[in-house]
Amino acid sequence: MKTYLNKKIICGLGMLLCILCMAAPAIAAKAADDSFVIDADLLPSDGDAYNLQMTIENQGNDWEGIVRIKVCGEYDKCYETAYDTAIVLPEGSTKQFVVKIPMLEKSDSNMSSTIMVTLYDGKSHKSDEQIFKNILPTDDSYKRGERNNFIYSMLEFFGNGIGRLNFNGLRVIIILYVFFAGPMLYLILRFLKKRDLYWISVTVTALVTIFAVHIAGRGNEVVNTKVYSVTVRNLAGNYGDITFMHCYDAGHKEWSLKLAERYDCAGVLKNRYNDDDDTYYNHILKEGDRIYFGVKPEQNFDDCYFQALSGQAAAEGSASSGIEFDIDYTNDKVTGEVENKTDYDFKYFAVCSSQYAAIYKGLPAGEKCELSEENSVYFSRGVSGDGLPRFYTRDVMRTICNDDTLSDDIDALSALGMGVIEADYSIDSDDKLFVVGVVENWEKAVDDDCSETAYGCLYSVK
Repeated sequence: MKTYLNKKIICGLGMLLCILCMAAPAIAAKAADDSFVIDADLLPSDGDAYNLQMTIENQGNDWEGIVRIKVCGEYDKCYETAYDTAIVLPEGSTKQFVVKIPMLEKSDSNMSSTIMVTLYDGKSHKSDEQIFKNILPTDDSYKRGERNNFIYSMLEFFGNGIGRLNFNGLRVIIILYVFFAGPMLYLILRFLKKRDLYWISVTVTALVTIFAVHIAGRGNEVVNTKVYSVTVRNLAGNYGDITFMHCYDAGHKEWSLKLAERYDCAGVLKNRYNDDDDTYYNHILKEGDRIYFGVKPEQNFDDCYFQALSGQAAAEGSASSGIEFDIDYTNDKVTGEVENKTDYDFKYFAVCSSQYAAIYKGLPAGEKCELSEENSVYFSRGVSGDGLPRFYTRDVMRTICNDDTLSDDIDALSALGMGVIEADYSIDSDDKLFVVGVVENWEKAVDDDCSETAYGCLYSVK
């Protein structure tokens, strides 16, 4: 009897194994039946952005979700920035759209870059994925990577002025609370013979301290995402604006902000490799005609740095007649004048050449300034060795940080530095002469619920 049962069990297991083996090919065939056809083509560049034309054909049921692009560098490792485009694909339809990726973000490697395209449905489930090898060209990526690094250095100064959150003040409040709520309060109540009120007094003191910390936080804009932006504009009128942003948030949850309507491209300034291709740190999303940017922060007050490009060049003369200047540099002396014919007051302006750099304070709209070394707040003849960008980020910013008066304006002066770097890299000739002015209270870059401090930089080249 026992032998008979064992035979039946073995026979049953054999039949089950046969059924599973017969079903396996059907399951595999279903998984290999892709519902999408994905294609990517590189279109001609229209400035500082790569234009990737994406074509998605839906051969299955109605689909709605995002198309995610991640740029990959050496060894096909993906960077930590995700470029998402929200689309709707009815059954049997084809969608074609362009994804703009800032060139400044590209690695300075000599290798062409690969992209990974992934489709995620509305529930964040992966629907399809395809890799396109060596689609982004190298071009002058080393020069752009170098400029990228200098701008990044300036952004680390930018947003660290008087308005930045002062943790020292919060520390003082906490230390005073611990000291007062402990021995000091006890001794006071003991002296007054009111020790029975100790716990009530501790509660009141705690509430007052919480209120003080809250007020200190609101005064430093802790409650909202903080954005410091500087928009650089070439007054020649044949280039679009470029905006650089330093952002941070008090929380550690993912946040996202909507850019102003004039922007059609956004990205980061520095990319790190990501160990997991399915995750991201920086997030760029295009939904309809609007662009969103944000991060998944690794900690509270995590600093992050973005750039955004406007879709159209500012019309020539949009800032009135621009900046006019007649400057001579002879026998190590600068003479001449600068006239501000824009509609904006310059808090500071810089006069730069291949041989010297000078910074002057204050030039209202419509006024002139006679140049000399004596009326400058900074002057140096030692520029030619390392070039202006390196010189400004190193020597000029060191002088500013060590000067009690200038350090109060570190946001304006670091914004001016970004204008100097952009102007310098826009000139191919070694013989350079240009003027850059920095403007406070510029047009906001973000059209969303945040606290933004905005500067503008205008420059003219001769």
